[in-house]
Amino acid sequence: MAGSALVGGRPGGNAGMPLRLANHGTSSLGPSSNPATLTAQLAGGLTYAGDTLGVTPNISGNTVSWNLPDMAFLDSRQFTLWLAVPASATIGQRSHVSLELVVPGDSNTTDNAAAYDVMAARQGYLPVLRK
Repeated sequence: MAGSALVGGRPGGNAGMPLRLANHGTSSLGPSSNPATLTAQLAGGLTYAGDTLGVTPNISGNTVSWNLPDMAFLDSRQFTLWLAVPASATIGQRSHVSLELVVPGDSNTTDNAAAYDVMAARQGYLPVLRK
């Protein structure tokens, strides 16, 4: 997990953040061997609306954390984190989300953090035209 990105969501709606976790360490991760935790810090009035990881998160204020299931060496998982954008957000307003993966004993932590900005945006949908 690394990098930064911008995702949009309409005020009063949800923004979907695509996330990818990968185990490029030296051993398997998970509750039975080396427990790993993913934590998201939400700012700007964003609230947790759901995810597709399949693990029930712990939510405390603006912090959402997951105790991750086992991940074998070189295994990866993709999921979407859904965040509710406040109805009071103005178009163009950005709210920061920082993510951190904590793996006890990880010798390379340089790729264990990511940052997103969620921007309140107008969203339009174009019809699909077919011949």
